[in-house]
Amino acid sequence: MRNKVTIVGSGNVGATVAHWMAAKELANVVLIDIIEGVPEGKGLGSSAAVEIAAAQAVCGALGLPLDLTRIALLGQRGEQLLAGAPCGVMDQMTAAYGEAGHLLALMCRPAEVAGWYALPPGLAVWGIDSGARHAVRAAPYRRARCACFMGKALLGLDVDYLTALSPRELDAERLPERMSGAEFLRIRNGVGDEMSFVEPEVEYPVRAATVHPIEEQVRVATFLELLDEPLTPSSARLLGEAMAGSHAGYSRCGLGAQATDRIVEAVRSAGWERGLVGARVSGGGSGGTVVVIGRAASEPAVRRLSETLGVGLVSGTSPGASSFGTRVV
Repeated sequence: MRNKVTIVGSGNVGATVAHWMAAKELANVVLIDIIEGVPEGKGLGSSAAVEIAAAQAVCGALGLPLDLTRIALLGQRGEQLLAGAPCGVMDQMTAAYGEAGHLLALMCRPAEVAGWYALPPGLAVWGIDSGARHAVRAAPYRRARCACFMGKALLGLDVDYLTALSPRELDAERLPERMSGAEFLRIRNGVGDEMSFVEPEVEYPVRAATVHPIEEQVRVATFLELLDEPLTPSSARLLGEAMAGSHAGYSRCGLGAQATDRIVEAVRSAGWERGLVGARVSGGGSGGTVVVIGRAASEPAVRRLSETLGVGLVSGTSPGASSFGTRVV
């Protein structure tokens, strides 16, 4: 008789990968029921939620040892192979290790928890659904990733991860702002990334895509340092600038969307005077959900923004799978 596991989650991709993980790596005798929960295609990690929940439930049902980092990497690999989504591991690690009321700091080289940071007292996080559907396997995300590896190859960088470099170590001026795949293939054989392929007819944002992860690393470090300080109008402004810089970096890489830009600009215009710190697109950009940080008392203002510019509001935080454990019924 086969074991039956029920998973709370959502997403066709997540369900497919969950079954693949169970059959290929965790067990060859399992039935999985999926109960819808996390909204699909919104940049909220719905696929990763199903993958991590499925793996933890299967391990619990069959008495298998649980290594959440290994499971997160397995979920990422499943999405890459089955869904053709050249995703990172951020969503899977967050679904595994997240803590309620905290930001999870990750070092994705390839998957290491760097710590948990509590939001300053009185602050809250919301997600405004822009209404523009997001998909990591879509062309913009694939091409932004490929452009990043094109830049790495053109500069001849001998590093495993660009985020190991500081901005001053990258000679970005040597990179073309844009370059066609055909031009690149005339001087290089490939990009050295198994999940990327160069399309000759496509023009890639090489410089922006190469610079973005390096600058983003600096922004994240600055953001976490600010969280350790008392919240003042000045620090709130700096937090908002870091979020705005991150959002703008996505757009320069070709991952922007008018729907998310309007929400980010509306939050910026409201500012700390109305209790809002800042906003940026979630996930892989190109639509989906915009993350907003502000005073908890400002939720009515965020809700009005959602009603005017979006199609829904998500609020509250939750711990990851590591805090839930499993229940056998």
